[in-house]
Amino acid sequence: MRQLVFAATLFTLTTACGGGARPKTAPPEPTTRPAPALVGYKVMVLPTQRGPVPVADPQKQHFPLTAEKLDAELAYWLPQLARSVNWVLPATIQRAIERSPTLGVDMRNLAVTSFHRAQVRRIGDPLFGDLRRLAAVLDTRIAVVPVAAELIGSTRADARVQIATAVIDTFDGTVLWYGVLEGDADAKGDDAAIASAAQAFARAFAGQRN
Repeated sequence: MRQLVFAATLFTLTTACGGGARPKTAPPEPTTRPAPALVGYKVMVLPTQRGPVPVADPQKQHFPLTAEKLDAELAYWLPQLARSVNWVLPATIQRAIERSPTLGVDMRNLAVTSFHRAQVRRIGDPLFGDLRRLAAVLDTRIAVVPVAAELIGSTRADARVQIATAVIDTFDGTVLWYGVLEGDADAKGDDAAIASAAQAFARAFAGQRN
């Protein structure tokens, strides 16, 4: 974990949050660094949160997608393409919440709005508390949170899926990485675009760049 935190800190953004964040007039910009490979770690991946991708090209059209479809594709492709990561998927997280209702976590409605307003280096409550409690129950330390996802393009027919994604150390709330992962431009139609984005998402965290 120490090596991952040290390496991934190179990808963090520069403005603190959680009491210290300052709203910006422009959307936050993602790092251009590649996502950190999570090979060998136990990682919980949360469901896709609802909302617009805050870093998308404002000159293009934004089309909503069905978060449940994307989550289903992620649940399929993460174990297929990133087998060296021990993924704790949303279905497992939900079962843990149902077994321990005192956790008080709504995993599909996490407090991720700070990512829409400013660059975030460290999360605060209530998001930090939610992730910390889940991590304690599931024996994980790293959380991958798809902050938002949309189809972005000139038209819906040629749009690709973009997923604004945060990688968070649940021990202290540090944002290890924040960026946008997207599918292939040749994947036409909603279903193909969603599947392509899920595959790109899985390859990114497995250290596969193509």
